[in-house]
Amino acid sequence: MVFAFLAVAGALSPFYMGGLSSFVADEIPDQRRAFAYDALSYNISAVAGPALVAVLATFLPGGTALWVLCAAALAGAISAAATRLKARGATGHSVWQTVRSGLHRILSHRPLAVVTGASTLSQLGQGGLAVAAVALSIERIGSPGEGALLVTAFAVGSLIGALCETIRPTRARPHAVMMLGFLATGLLTIGAAFDFGTVWTVIAIGLSGVFTAPTAAAMLFLRSHLSPPHLRSQIFTVGAGFRASASAAGAALAASATGLGGGLAVTGIGVIWVVSAALMAAYPSTRGPVRRPA
Repeated sequence: MVFAFLAVAGALSPFYMGGLSSFVADEIPDQRRAFAYDALSYNISAVAGPALVAVLATFLPGGTALWVLCAAALAGAISAAATRLKARGATGHSVWQTVRSGLHRILSHRPLAVVTGASTLSQLGQGGLAVAAVALSIERIGSPGEGALLVTAFAVGSLIGALCETIRPTRARPHAVMMLGFLATGLLTIGAAFDFGTVWTVIAIGLSGVFTAPTAAAMLFLRSHLSPPHLRSQIFTVGAGFRASASAAGAALAASATGLGGGLAVTGIGVIWVVSAALMAAYPSTRGPVRRPA
């Protein structure tokens, strides 16, 4: 029963994750900064969520901790209702018809397909990082303790990158930001697999996380720019679903690969990011936003 409820919750998550992100550009004139704020919110949650779980698990039974997380989700729903976002006109079609239209746009529009494919693949790597980090820790020190440190370093690095992106949004071409960001994250992750000591591994993983926020903000900006207004929410929702599914699949793949060794698993995670960067090379260089938002 618990797994069934969790599966339903996971199936619904793209509707509020992607759906809310699709409204960001309507509320903040500077779209680069708007999506930087959006990326920052996700990174704050990525740090605060696991920290809250760790504290709750220390002092409260598992069931009580789960109720607290449910209350946090309910507070988020109430907060979303209180934002009073500008309503968009109805499309005249059912939800599933518009979602299918969004999926068709993603698959048939080359620039959007490239952005979606590369960002989805990158989530395959990010989802598997935690599992690979634990495997690396067990391989090197015989316990999973260092794995938690590595995951924390990545989350803190991501948060720092998100703060920097919010303060001073990157003004380079978004597809180039995605390509270089994926490449930097991948190479640093591969570098972390070399056994030069714990300090080296933590620094490399932390630095790899720094580049995830600019790539996320650039991805959201491109997704918004390439989406027809009447399909923007649907495209954001489908894209969020792809990324959430890829993250879960990445964790499963990393778990199945731990028998090959922690170092090889982390290297594989890095290679996935590098391949994501290579996919961005298929983005048409003459297409996409070139103007700078005011």
